[in-house]
Amino acid sequence: MDKMAARASALEARDRIAAEERAEKCGSICSELASILDDALRSYENVTGEPGVCYHQKPFAVALYQSMKSEVSIDRFIETVYDRGLSACFPCMMRPSPASEGKGPTMVFREVSREQYELGGVAFLDRPLRSFDTDDPDISPFPAVDPPLLDMVVVPLVAFDSKNSRLGYGGGNYDKLLPNLRDNAIVVGVAFEEQRIDEVPCDLHDQKLPRIVSE
Repeated sequence: MDKMAARASALEARDRIAAEERAEKCGSICSELASILDDALRSYENVTGEPGVCYHQKPFAVALYQSMKSEVSIDRFIETVYDRGLSACFPCMMRPSPASEGKGPTMVFREVSREQYELGGVAFLDRPLRSFDTDDPDISPFPAVDPPLLDMVVVPLVAFDSKNSRLGYGGGNYDKLLPNLRDNAIVVGVAFEEQRIDEVPCDLHDQKLPRIVSE
């Protein structure tokens, strides 16, 4: 099965999940993410003596995403991140500079405060596929967070297999991000069991995930 066929099959299976079952599955996934997060926070507290603060003396930073269509909704986990007083970061697609001829948009994580999140109107959350210029006033209130400062990264996916190979939407954004994280960053993919396939077709640049939480 090639990537296009694998995506189509997994997305069709994901779309077929009934609303009530989907909500239950999402709740279970968010609970597992919260357990992973709390284990990590306890570990950092043993080092720093302060809950929610990392060894680099900054708030624990969690890379999240705003679900689209039938993706796993992690809204409950986003609330958990805010409840713990942590730094919640979301992907924002940035247009290449005029000098970067031939390059496509780049995914940058930006911090969104709880007040900003609950107030709404965050342009890159409302329209996650839109690309922004670096001087766009819509993104200026949201500071960029460099990949090495991300302590936990929750990764959406289209399909996965028993080897933790991940198939995304084809943009390669997470394949580019993952090698730039710290070695001890926590990386967790999330998916419904219906998205599991026998074998994900992989290229050399495709990044496996250390862990996938599915339900």
